[in-house]
Amino acid sequence: MKNQPSLVFILLLVLTFGGLLWSINANAQCQELVWQDEFNGSAVDQSKWVFDIGDGCPSLCGWGNAEEQYYRAENATINNGNLVITTNLEDFGGKPYTSAKLTTSGKFNTRFGRIEARIKLPSAGGIWPAFWLLPENGSWPTTGEIDIMEAQHANPESIGGTVHYNNGGHTFNGREYHAGLDLSQGFHEYAIEWEPTEIRWYVDNQLYHSVTPASTVDPWPFDEGDWYIILNVAVGGPGTPYTSFIPPTPSDYPTQMEVDYVRVYSGTFNTQLTGDNQVYEGDENKVYGITPFAGATYAWSVPTGATITSGQGTPSITVDWGTTAGDITVDVNAGACGTNTYQMSVVVEPPRVLDFTFEDFESQRNVTYPLSTGTLTESISNPDPDAVN
Repeated sequence: MKNQPSLVFILLLVLTFGGLLWSINANAQCQELVWQDEFNGSAVDQSKWVFDIGDGCPSLCGWGNAEEQYYRAENATINNGNLVITTNLEDFGGKPYTSAKLTTSGKFNTRFGRIEARIKLPSAGGIWPAFWLLPENGSWPTTGEIDIMEAQHANPESIGGTVHYNNGGHTFNGREYHAGLDLSQGFHEYAIEWEPTEIRWYVDNQLYHSVTPASTVDPWPFDEGDWYIILNVAVGGPGTPYTSFIPPTPSDYPTQMEVDYVRVYSGTFNTQLTGDNQVYEGDENKVYGITPFAGATYAWSVPTGATITSGQGTPSITVDWGTTAGDITVDVNAGACGTNTYQMSVVVEPPRVLDFTFEDFESQRNVTYPLSTGTLTESISNPDPDAVN
């Protein structure tokens, strides 16, 4: 039985994990379901998904991780309202295993929001199921990778959530969630909530990890790009770091990963306050905006001496600045979804004073360009005319 999408997601969670105390108040964040696949058809919906086929060769053999599987569309089926990815022990395309990899590349892209899937994990030595995101036309790791869920091997009792990025070379920030039970024995929901400056990971609505630019890299790559969803099951081998360089266990195959649904929500997760955070005294017509939210009302405030000249009550205002720095603030009342306050600190600098113009190529021509004639002679002989010197 599928859990039906919920319009309002309210979470008040205090979770002790690994000695850390996490406290989250989601402020009645309201969600709008913007994309989903409930896998209720008779076959994979190819208006939503495309298949990666092969072993990654010639450009990325072994998919960059010395993986042992060959991806085939035939290994992904729909059964009883679930997507089923079957990983088989069978020689195909020069690989000893077959499996499937589905992506929404070119079909659906997202950035920010809640992205979730209800999954029953496979169980086998060497197995490596994943639910993750990459940007279109990316350059890994510079443009980033978001792993919503990864697991490994037989009878998995933990999963990982990770981001990969470039910080003077490939760097990652991840954490494991220890369930204390075999995650291949039942369905569990794996999700991220992704905002412009924070990503949070959940298992069955339990928060266990978060990252920000301060904990990773700044500027970070997770506030730009068009990202697509990936579901796949790989098989790690003796050369695969994630599965600890352990050869797979042939007798554990075939094994299956089942996916009940994949859903993407927008809402206050993707709310951004935009505008200049540094202005000069007396600057006029500076525009500040908030990501629009359907049916919301907006109440803006500005520092003393600044004036809202237009837009009060709308998602965008125009401001004439005085001499005082402070916060641009907006209260967004989304009705049943609650009220959230967003603010941006703005620095006000003294106006720049023009001391002198050397050249403006118009009326102020204070630089002259005299012409000279004569013969250019070499004062020092070139030590080696045929070399760089």
